[in-house]
Amino acid sequence: MINERVRLISSIRKMQLFKKYKDKTKCWWCGSRNLSREHKYKKTDLELLYGKDYTINKKISKIAFRTERKGKFLQSSSSTHAKFRRCLCIDCNGRKSQNADKAYQKLIEYYYDNQIKLIKDGEISLRSIFSNEWEEGIRNVHRYIAKHIGCRIAELGFLPSKNLIDFLNGNPTCEDLKIVLQIKPYQFGEIENPIECIFLGPFIPVNCSPNKNKDVITSFLGWYTFVNFSWNYLHEPGIGKSNMTKEIIKLDIIDFKDSEVLEISLKEETFERDWALGLEKIEYYPFLGNNRDLDLYDYIKNYV
Repeated sequence: MINERVRLISSIRKMQLFKKYKDKTKCWWCGSRNLSREHKYKKTDLELLYGKDYTINKKISKIAFRTERKGKFLQSSSSTHAKFRRCLCIDCNGRKSQNADKAYQKLIEYYYDNQIKLIKDGEISLRSIFSNEWEEGIRNVHRYIAKHIGCRIAELGFLPSKNLIDFLNGNPTCEDLKIVLQIKPYQFGEIENPIECIFLGPFIPVNCSPNKNKDVITSFLGWYTFVNFSWNYLHEPGIGKSNMTKEIIKLDIIDFKDSEVLEISLKEETFERDWALGLEKIEYYPFLGNNRDLDLYDYIKNYV
């Protein structure tokens, strides 16, 4: 019995990877105190869909691209409502992550210009986006996602793994990160007329250890969608060991078999709330049950 308890404690210690983000005056990446605010919703994504400035007659509600029952209006693509709180320094948010930001933008712009082709093909050629430097290109896309994850973890009061930070600092691989690219082709009737929203999925802490203590976190997962194109991610020790990137990436195309999911009732007096609830239902499909967060975890972890 004692040996069993020792093994259990040892297992928990190994799995409890994530340290507390105790000093919030320091950058979670490098420790500098010269903090700035990173975008939760990529600035170039916002500007690609909505432009830079949102006047009184062209307000962009958070509801338009996020699940939030009480939305706040953005005044511009630089609005503080579109950003994380201060947790990343100016240098990490600028010079050090510039290549990652540019690679991500290239991927999104390629997707936006080729949506129908990618949905029909069910795959994406990295060489078409990054030419002969496709390996470093997708590596930098993953680094952008890693930066996003780091900020989300910091907002919850934790730090990402050392392995993820080493990846941001230039290591060629990240064993603690798995990413699944997915297309959710919901549209206004026709494939050529997609619902052009940006959706920030919830950030979910998970405890997969034998101990169900609420303070034990073994994994973080979530997703982000730009006009039906989602990147799902799982940050967990060792999850990416076999996650080798190939030149052609298969895209998981969601088949909305349940047509009722796409039926959203929008009333003028409750438009924003109705839209938020409807979009959340579509975005979570097919993980609609009581265990939807764990179902999403299993989906990402086991996706080949």
